[in-house]
Amino acid sequence: MKKISIVCPIRNEGDNLEELINRIYSSLGEYFIDDKAELILVDDGSNDDSLDIMRKLSKKFSGIKIINHNAPMGQSLALSSGLGVAAGEIVIIMNGDLQVFPEDIVFFIKKMEEGYDVVNGIRIKRKDILLFKISTKVLGLLIKIFFDISVKDPSSNFIAVRNKFINNIKLKFNDHRYIIPILYNRGARKIGEVGVRHKLRARGQSKYKLSKPFFAIPEFIGFCIREFCGRPRV
Repeated sequence: MKKISIVCPIRNEGDNLEELINRIYSSLGEYFIDDKAELILVDDGSNDDSLDIMRKLSKKFSGIKIINHNAPMGQSLALSSGLGVAAGEIVIIMNGDLQVFPEDIVFFIKKMEEGYDVVNGIRIKRKDILLFKISTKVLGLLIKIFFDISVKDPSSNFIAVRNKFINNIKLKFNDHRYIIPILYNRGARKIGEVGVRHKLRARGQSKYKLSKPFFAIPEFIGFCIREFCGRPRV
């Protein structure tokens, strides 16, 4: 088995963490037992008990790495911190809000074994509001136009990638929303997709504001300018 790294940015997810971690270890038990998996939790300045819960559970489960940001730095920088220490040959990126299912990680691993560089998760029967669904479709169209990449759900934030494509990666602003074109420009050209389950957030407060879709197009243009004209992401 290849080693797997799971990277989860965390911000005030104290109500979800214990279930999240238990389900990850239940579904990937054979990997953790054989020391072929690690779980990297990046606490992005939580002001609830998230960090305490992580530390408690790290004593119960082997293979947990904790990174602590003393103040909120945003999802992209939290993700960048986690990717920077990931040692697995295959790296799984996922949110910690339990809207996607940790049990579906195995689908990514199987798809990656077919030789893909990146596997993106498509949220089947997505439970978000219509505005967010439309925003995702617009983003997918823009990525197709500007980067010639076809992905059905580019903002799922549930992704598997080979480690060599994240080596020394530097994410900032809201780059986590555009991780697929970033990886593509770093050489990850074979991109696959798998269907994943999705549900409404059961506990905790969403970090996504209703105003986000209205800034999507100007933000994407700014990203393209940085990506095409800025420094390489190395």
